[in-house]
Amino acid sequence: MRALIWPNDAEPGRVNVRVRFGAGRRGFAPEDAPYITLGQMALIGQGLGPLGQEELDWISTGRKMAFDFSIEDTTFRLSAETRAEDLEDQLYLFAGKLGMPRWDAAPVERARAAAQLQYESYGAQPSGVLSRDLDWLLSGKDPVHATPDPAMLDKTTPEGFRRVWEPLLKQGPIEVEIFGDFDRAAGLAALTKTFGALPPREAVPQEVLDRKPAFPAPDAQPVVLYHRGDPNQAAAVLAWPSGGGSENLPESRQLEILIQLFNNRLMEAMREHAGASYAPQVISDWPVDSPGGGRILAMAQLEPQAVPAFF
Repeated sequence: MRALIWPNDAEPGRVNVRVRFGAGRRGFAPEDAPYITLGQMALIGQGLGPLGQEELDWISTGRKMAFDFSIEDTTFRLSAETRAEDLEDQLYLFAGKLGMPRWDAAPVERARAAAQLQYESYGAQPSGVLSRDLDWLLSGKDPVHATPDPAMLDKTTPEGFRRVWEPLLKQGPIEVEIFGDFDRAAGLAALTKTFGALPPREAVPQEVLDRKPAFPAPDAQPVVLYHRGDPNQAAAVLAWPSGGGSENLPESRQLEILIQLFNNRLMEAMREHAGASYAPQVISDWPVDSPGGGRILAMAQLEPQAVPAFF
């Protein structure tokens, strides 16, 4: 475990904590992909040790604590905004989630039911279809980037959830970041008693570390998906592969300049001249922790007859 700490009074009373660990999305086998969605929804709600969600709510009453969890391509992340007097307990919650996770069936079953209901809503409009399928398409239809459908979710179980997530919580080095208004000595002492007291971590398997983000081969014709909403609604997307990695950050900054040019030109052409789209946009996604997998996206929501003009 290593820590990056920066005590400062730029924002009095505020302390930001982030914990990065493990393999992230690449750590899942294709057949276990539905547990990615369930983990985002249920992993924190299961609590830690003797503390379930109700007990976590009790101990955080009147205090500034949080328990946010996200899954990135190469790492898992816990994050919270707290204050100096609650920092030690905030670190305890995060370390406890890794050192003594709790496995309850109820949060998994609630998450599965919610995910099944949510899946039905994706097809109601173009933006929902993009949320459901765009990452899957741009990863070359990699199952770990797919949104699980109800049939896939029906096959999940609380026992399967523990089988998949328990080893993932034990794997990989931990990086803790603490920035904000706190005392350095107190912060180091809190780290020692929490993350410093965890047992040795297991290594992420090498074959998992070797997995690289993919990008699909170009298509001669656009991939067309359909929604079931109003017939005068559509969306269009163009994507290009870029790069990744911290050593190539100067290139990512140059790409940001290019993105601004793209944004200006797309806005001028699609909104001001053609009146076809209110808010077209171009974005760049450059992963810092991976040597590749970045992409540039241009997208717009518009009427179907304006799609050729976008392309």
